[in-house]
Amino acid sequence: MALWLVVATAVFLRFYRLDAPYLWADEMYSVLSAVKPLDLLLRSTLSISDNSPYFYLLLKAVSACGFSDFALRFPFALAGVATVYALYRVVAPRLGQAAALAAAGYLAVSPYHIWASRQTRPYVLMLPLFVWALELLAAGLADRARFRPWALALANAGLMALHYLGLLVVAAEGVAVAAFALGDLRRRWRTAAWFAGASLVGALPVLPFLVSFLGRKETGLQADTLAAAAETALSAVALVASPTGTLAGFWPFAAVAAVGAWRLARRDARLAALLGLVVAVPVAALLVMRSGRTVWPIYFLFMLGPAAMVFGAALGTRGRWRAPAALVVAVATLAAGGAFFARHRADFYEGVNGYAAAIFHFASFKDVARKLPALIDASQLTTVSESLFREGVSWYLDRFTTPNPLVRQGLAPGETVGRFNFLTSGNDFAHLGHDEAEVFARLGRPERVVRDREFTLYTFAYPRQDALRVEATPFTAVLGTDPGAVCRQAHALRDLAIHPFWGYGLVATRRGQPGSLEYVLENQAAGDRHSIQVWFRFANEAPGNRLRCEYAFDDEAPVALLESLGKDPRSAFAATIRRDRPYRRLAIRFLLRVDTDEERPNLAVLRTLQLKETRLAVCAADEESDCAQWLYTSTLPQGFVDTALPGQRTLGEDNLAVEPADAAGFATVSPVDAGRPGSLTVAVGAAGPGTLFFPRLCGPNASLQVLRQEPDGGFRELFAMKSPPSGCTPVGLQCPLDLGPAGQADSVLRFMLYGRGAQLARRQGDVLFHLGSQAGQAALSKP
Repeated sequence: MALWLVVATAVFLRFYRLDAPYLWADEMYSVLSAVKPLDLLLRSTLSISDNSPYFYLLLKAVSACGFSDFALRFPFALAGVATVYALYRVVAPRLGQAAALAAAGYLAVSPYHIWASRQTRPYVLMLPLFVWALELLAAGLADRARFRPWALALANAGLMALHYLGLLVVAAEGVAVAAFALGDLRRRWRTAAWFAGASLVGALPVLPFLVSFLGRKETGLQADTLAAAAETALSAVALVASPTGTLAGFWPFAAVAAVGAWRLARRDARLAALLGLVVAVPVAALLVMRSGRTVWPIYFLFMLGPAAMVFGAALGTRGRWRAPAALVVAVATLAAGGAFFARHRADFYEGVNGYAAAIFHFASFKDVARKLPALIDASQLTTVSESLFREGVSWYLDRFTTPNPLVRQGLAPGETVGRFNFLTSGNDFAHLGHDEAEVFARLGRPERVVRDREFTLYTFAYPRQDALRVEATPFTAVLGTDPGAVCRQAHALRDLAIHPFWGYGLVATRRGQPGSLEYVLENQAAGDRHSIQVWFRFANEAPGNRLRCEYAFDDEAPVALLESLGKDPRSAFAATIRRDRPYRRLAIRFLLRVDTDEERPNLAVLRTLQLKETRLAVCAADEESDCAQWLYTSTLPQGFVDTALPGQRTLGEDNLAVEPADAAGFATVSPVDAGRPGSLTVAVGAAGPGTLFFPRLCGPNASLQVLRQEPDGGFRELFAMKSPPSGCTPVGLQCPLDLGPAGQADSVLRFMLYGRGAQLARRQGDVLFHLGSQAGQAALSKP
């Protein structure tokens, strides 16, 4: 009767409202890993995971019974209850029924064991395996005839497969076996050999993944001092062992445990030494490694087995077991369970998941997903501040609503207003800004702000145009991927999201879910023959991805411009579309689909395929070269570089006026007489890649040539540039000059400036500058 009261307490504390707390960050990562295809799961654990795949394979089998929170957590809660009962059965024959009941009661109300039993993480599964291994090891050390090495190998294989921390436990067992064997080597060497062989066999399935993990282990995770590592590890052990889950509660327990250890040593010295070693060795190993990574108390959950045994040894008595005493222990357990429930009801049973929030603070994925469908829909764009936050909310949205507005989102043709939603938890604004004020400065004032206890949702509204109107040629357009530009300029968008990091970019909303973006040019310009220049930046970083760019005039069939399949070294693409007959509309479409089987850290697989900005130029057929030049120069980097190319000297200049230098020392030269060109002749020493100069052209008649002197004394055109169709080229435009490989003979260059709007930047007489060979090649690579 007393035992079943203890078990009933354990059942209630582990199963009551098991599905109320949301799946927190680690649980969500586990579930998302488990639902991956088997081949991808195995590859990802070899490349990025901090654990072997066996726990995720177990969770994959569990998910066959359903994906509700209760179904996913049910086996772990059941394992927690079973461990309470199993601990009683293991302890009773060795220490008596009183000690066994006290040990079971201690485990039944342990805060960390209750929490571990209510989540989809491997730690609660390690404890019964550890208790089983202790029983097998204790039996084998006491009587060699009772040693079952292959049963121990199975238990230890389970420990190591569930988590790499199991390796420390097996190492602790090995230390204990070695210590006992040395005391009587002649009789016990076979036991030690069997243990070593069985443990090695049990470790074989884990070794490939462990070797991969150690090979990519970060080096910056060590603590500065041994004292810092000791404080971290010992605090974690104390919190796990404490019956209240606090450091304050540890000290009364430590006093009782000291009594229990003393009584246990008097009764069974070998078992007491074994328990001491299996607790001390893992802690000592962490101290030797000086682990600076946060060591969470949950990592030491397996130590609750030895802790429960010494606790039971302190309270238990040998001799006849009396029913009143048993009832007292059971009632005390029931009272402790009731006190725990009253104290931790909000943390454990009301959806808050307070223990998890103390480790990783995310909003409740479940609560956000329940509220979000009333605030956003599939006709809007929605971006989430953090990838795991997005995945967690999306997991629940798949179960609460159809369609999932984080997956099915977009902009429909004909809408006059485009809306962009930014969902964040806390003060995380990704790369949109450091704070709310900076976000508003970049994106404008929001149409709506919804502030909830769990999240904040900002909604920005932008006027839309159904098409880009080409009223005259030349026509140019820069089509960005920031929220405002997408909402204003896109004709249609489907199942793509704006990635809020590293300068924006459009990404697919889900692996295997195709997304599309379409721009439409409405032709109102005169002339039948047009040349349309298309340039865009993209990133296709993983095999299996697909990016397609196509165009279609009016109702004609689409024509492909680009088909990027798999990992693509290019970062930009340019093409020319030529039309020799009238048309009303030109549609340019981008199709993105992420099908890579490659895994990335932090669930960042979607950003392996991104579409960046697009630039378009529409010109009459006879202006094609001018449009191509504008497109090229518009993609060059900007900014003055003050590292002058060495060895240059001015040989002569004509018809040039010099304007005063700015604060950085850069002056500009331009023609005095607009009716004839200005010229500047420069001798240049040996130069390699990365050579550049800074022209600026304004007005319809401004242009520039760079001529190079040939061996026969004549000059050949090396570079030519005209002013853009409207406005000016940017200040500090970095124009590259290809002067051949480094070490080539000296050159004589002549810069010809036509029109008063043609300018050339000069600093202390130098007009040529250098980025350095590697930086220059990277920054000045042509699209």
